[in-house]
Amino acid sequence: MLLSGSFIWGTAYVFQSIAMDFMLPLTFVWLRTLLASIILGLFVMIRSRFNPKYALHLLGSKKGYQGAFLAGMFIGMAMITQQIGIVDSTVAKAGFFTSLYLLLVPIIYVLFGKKVTMLQWVAIAIGMLGVFYLSTEGRLDDGLTVSDGWILVCAFFYAFQIITIDFRGSLIDPIMFSFVQFATAFVVSLIPALWFEGFNPSFVNHPEALVALFYVGAISGVLGFTFQIIGQNLFKNPTVASLLMSFEAVFALIMGFILLGETLSWVEGLGAFLLFLAIMFTHLKWKPKSTVSTKS
Repeated sequence: MLLSGSFIWGTAYVFQSIAMDFMLPLTFVWLRTLLASIILGLFVMIRSRFNPKYALHLLGSKKGYQGAFLAGMFIGMAMITQQIGIVDSTVAKAGFFTSLYLLLVPIIYVLFGKKVTMLQWVAIAIGMLGVFYLSTEGRLDDGLTVSDGWILVCAFFYAFQIITIDFRGSLIDPIMFSFVQFATAFVVSLIPALWFEGFNPSFVNHPEALVALFYVGAISGVLGFTFQIIGQNLFKNPTVASLLMSFEAVFALIMGFILLGETLSWVEGLGAFLLFLAIMFTHLKWKPKSTVSTKS
């Protein structure tokens, strides 16, 4: 489930990049979340009508719905910041910077009193070095670009979304969770989009834009994120789940090369390798006795 979702997300970066040639970023986000909400909402209604087991009042607890709403807030902000960053970034960089949520999850878990192994802290250090090479090509004078910064912020929001699913995802039907999540993200993105961008429907005259919107809304949104919720509920371990999800960065790099002809310099390639190495280190099964925790 999670690997399938990772492939879908990795491919979605290509379509997100293509869409920016025909529409503004916030407009694209509210349209993709609206499309996902409509498809998921219709599925939930039709399923409940023909199968009493999935009657609406049986699909989740109050805490489950609260978790889905909170995840929708996080994912809405993640999509907004990611899409703004993609405007002036490459598919490969966007994929790898977004995958930093994997390194952020254990850091956030420390704030909740969870234990993080020394290996995981080493992985975080390697990952930061990877980000440095990937974004600056080893030159301190270049620094992070504004686009890189937007996507790094996006990684924080995705990390909180993953943690929210870990705490509340099992308390509600995964399809209903996904629907509430995207309906919330739609509202979160619609308001700033109309305020800052207005609405220009000229993109409907471009088949490439419609294909991109369909893939990111219907395939990446409906299938990819629903696979995530189901997969996390199966694994019951957000670190293992995020390892599999982090492969979206690899798929983004591959698909960016195949479909868009994007390439990395050898220094950027080294940064990508270090970041992926950090991802692997984070989830080594061996754990030393010494751990770092907020609890004494």
